[in-house]
Amino acid sequence: MKIVFLPEAKAELDEAVQYYELQAKGLGVTFKSVAKSTIKRVATFPTAWTTIKPNIRRCIMHKFP
Repeated sequence: MKIVFLPEAKAELDEAVQYYELQAKGLGVTFKSVAKSTIKRVATFPTAWTTIKPNIRRCIMHKFP
């Protein structure tokens, strides 16, 4: 499965990394790492997550809301 981020989603991810980095040094890097591993899980098991609406599923990241 190929994962593609819309420009808006990429900007939101970058903003979240910056936010967490301001909270504690290194936390933004940890957040980005957890996000990447979550994206890999979704790509590997695309139907494993809770269905929210038709063709929309939710996967919760570990350690971050």
